[in-house]
Amino acid sequence: MVVNYFAEWCAPCLRELPELNEFNQHKAKDVELVGVSFDPMSNAELAELKQRHGIEFQLALMEPAPKFPFQRPQMLPATYVIKPDGSVKGPLMGEQDLESLENAVNSH
Repeated sequence: MVVNYFAEWCAPCLRELPELNEFNQHKAKDVELVGVSFDPMSNAELAELKQRHGIEFQLALMEPAPKFPFQRPQMLPATYVIKPDGSVKGPLMGEQDLESLENAVNSH
């Protein structure tokens, strides 16, 4: 699972959305990409944000709040990779692209 924390006010987060959409289209079937809003918002606000920014991957619902095996990041954008054995790689800080995401998923 690839978990990407973003915020609408974060310019680098918005710049990497097309790369995340591309990764989502080309990822292996056993890989999930989930976006997580850094800011609290209702599920309706989240759906509106997804449509407004053309986000093509799944966003974690905020109600109930998602639980992950790592601390909420202090800086954005931040991306984590949760391996099948439960280990966590990351945070990968800053804008990610298709190549960096594929490398993170495929590295051992």
